[in-house]
Amino acid sequence: MARGGIFGTRAGTRARAFGPALLAVALAVATHAFELHGEFVFDDVLYVMFNPAVRQGIGGDWLRFFTDHTLYSSLAATVHYRPLVVLSYAANGGAGDGTFAYKATQVGLHALTVLGLYWSLTVLRRLRPELPAGVPFLAAAWVGIVPFNVEAVHYIAARSSLMCGTFSAWAVGLFLSMRLAAAPTRAAAWYLAHLAAVAAALSCKETALALPAVMLAADLLLVRPGPAGPRLSGARLAWPYVPYLAGLVLVLLVMPNVNHTFGYLRQVFTDEWRLATAFYCLAENLRLMVLGTGLTAVHPIDPGAGLLSASTLAALAAVALLAAGAFALRRRVPLAAFGYVWYLFLIAPSTFVHLNVILEEHRGYTASFGVGMALAALAGALWRAASRRRAAVAAGIAAVGLLLIAGTVHRERVWATGVTLWEDAAAHDPGRPGPRANLGMMRLNGGDAAGAERDLRQALALDPTFLPARRGLAHLLGVQGRYREALDLLVPLVAQVPDDPRVLVEVARARVGLGGGPEAVASLRRLAEVEQGNLRSRKYVYPYRPGATAVELVRVALEARLIDDARWGVRHLREEAPDDPTGDRMAFEVHLAAREWEAAEADLRALDRRLPGHPTVAALRARLREARNGASPGPPETAPEPPEPGVPGGGSPTPP
Repeated sequence: MARGGIFGTRAGTRARAFGPALLAVALAVATHAFELHGEFVFDDVLYVMFNPAVRQGIGGDWLRFFTDHTLYSSLAATVHYRPLVVLSYAANGGAGDGTFAYKATQVGLHALTVLGLYWSLTVLRRLRPELPAGVPFLAAAWVGIVPFNVEAVHYIAARSSLMCGTFSAWAVGLFLSMRLAAAPTRAAAWYLAHLAAVAAALSCKETALALPAVMLAADLLLVRPGPAGPRLSGARLAWPYVPYLAGLVLVLLVMPNVNHTFGYLRQVFTDEWRLATAFYCLAENLRLMVLGTGLTAVHPIDPGAGLLSASTLAALAAVALLAAGAFALRRRVPLAAFGYVWYLFLIAPSTFVHLNVILEEHRGYTASFGVGMALAALAGALWRAASRRRAAVAAGIAAVGLLLIAGTVHRERVWATGVTLWEDAAAHDPGRPGPRANLGMMRLNGGDAAGAERDLRQALALDPTFLPARRGLAHLLGVQGRYREALDLLVPLVAQVPDDPRVLVEVARARVGLGGGPEAVASLRRLAEVEQGNLRSRKYVYPYRPGATAVELVRVALEARLIDDARWGVRHLREEAPDDPTGDRMAFEVHLAAREWEAAEADLRALDRRLPGHPTVAALRARLREARNGASPGPPETAPEPPEPGVPGGGSPTPP
């Protein structure tokens, strides 16, 4: 067979191959282009909004993203090494505020995934000519429009899953091209490109550690038995896997999150409920991908189930039955068998490695490619078998495609804002307080105080001891000036969690409101002094980013007109987080309150150097002009209250 371009093997067939590829990409882009101007939601707060590395943009020192793993998150204790992800965030951050640049990038990455999967399967058809011509298009289009993948595409903090999937989709095609290459030099070139794709996937998410096992499955199920494939045995089969072992040693040295992952695995095999839940999630993720019912930001999975519970046994039976079916089809429909193996290998890291939120859909993005391959292969087999009813088969496939597109557009709108996201989550899980409490906080951010209070009180009705709801309601009451009611909610919390930073901050706000400013500031100074130890130990459910307590201290001190304490807070902030432009911002607030105009102007110049062209600088300069003309400086602006990570329905301090 003559060689040709990426999309074809002969000049005459190139256009025919290029058309389906473009159609699959166009379907994916058009389906996901409805909501590109939404809000930052969920853990976007940690990885984008409050992340100084992202807010500063790439700048001149782009290598810092590869040498400092703590830049990935605003949490100083992060252990994840994902340099390409945070580099892409910083590139988007340089485009200004708002979500458009981030979401447009996500959709573009998804389009590259669809294109990579399509190309990989066209390469596979050279090894397995019996594969129906429409299978690459069906698999790629399904991945592009399936509702399950909306979370990966529209949840900005899920970019690690998205980018890992993009590089993984291309990695398999590069590996198959290496197996097809007749000349050793061409095989080496394809293999080096494959290793680069695997390394890139690993630099985005540790799930890519499963890719060598996927390539081995491709060799055993697709390449070696294929009529057009090379004869693989012994050294010829094994040699590509030797560099993987060397790479694993490098990964263990460079990526602290991998060692963290092994720590989670030890917990799985020592706690029965963790293992039971992992088996359940193997089946549940597959059900969500295929049926698309019950999709939500937070899944109501009971972590108390045992290995012999009905849900666990049913899940194990389903997984085993599908495995038996894949084994039976390994010769007649080998791509279906390979797709199921792909799914199992790529979903296992996010099911057996337990995070605070047990199941999140974006973690299954790369695994969904295997499901798309299997479904497309089965559809191709049905097409061949139904020689006299192909019109009906085609109509059925088109109808399914339209249903998938409608479901995806609906899920996009759910992920557009924090309110719509948590309304949907609360509707799916009405018996737990977490989603309802987060909905209340999102309403508060949007200015709906009455709705926020209603939702927070509903969360407390579900569980009167639920700490995030009590804390959130206390924050709301404090914002409304109902300081005594806020303190009544907070005092029991201080006894429950005496060192929790968020509780102490709310107590300080309430005390300032009741006239106890000096006492509140003294408490915040003590908290600021121990902040670094709190961050290192990860003791709290939602540890503040470095210097956050000092920021709050400055705000409280300015409200109480304690200028000297506010100056101490600025000095402490600059010591704790010298690269964070928030230090210049808070210094401006202090100098503005003290009517030190020249010093405030110097702060703005420093802030402009750090964030050139940022609209915040222009807004602060307008405030300075108004204050110099006699207007009251007003209180410092407060940041939105994020949802509560680390609670059921609220996310996790462990990156997704």
